[in-house]
Amino acid sequence: MNTVFIADDELIIRQGLKCIIDWEGLGFTIIGEASNGEDALNFILKEQPDLVLLDIRMPKILGIDVVKQARKQGFEGKVIILSGFTDF
Repeated sequence: MNTVFIADDELIIRQGLKCIIDWEGLGFTIIGEASNGEDALNFILKEQPDLVLLDIRMPKILGIDVVKQARKQGFEGKVIILSGFTDF
């Protein structure tokens, strides 16, 4: 089974992403979540999820910087960047 990790600073968004998608039906298990970029980066590097849903604007480290740092440190999983802002 594939693994998915969700990182967004808004709890309601994280909860919604967990509920709105039939992760198990798609062959995924949710292995964790984070509310800031620093925690997200640490989790990604430690657990190496297959898929990361990542908010672009989060406290401590921006989502795009999380991806850059994770890639530099060998993370090869897929990443989907989320944004509720119209300027991206």
